Amino acid sequence: MHKWDTIIQYLFAAMEKHEGLRTFRITPYSKGLDPQFLWLKQLLRRNRSLEVYNTPMWTLEVDREVPEIQALNRVYREQKGIK
Repeated sequence: MHKWDTIIQYLFAAMEKHEGLRTFRITPYSKGLDPQFLWLKQLLRRNRSLEVYNTPMWTLEVDREVPEIQALNRVYREQKGIK
């Protein structure tokens, strides 16, 4: 395990529980550390209030499933009235 693996996992775990966090910008997303984007998908599923972008604030589209999760999260936020 690379040292960055642990750091990213701890960071994402903290972000999963951060109720006030709305946006997160990451570039580039490391396919080497998370080739199937499992950590990112788990983060987005556990924190429905969060939107992840790359630079310059474009929705991060790393595979087909991530944009679908983000779209579902936008519906969730709209229903809850979260801005």
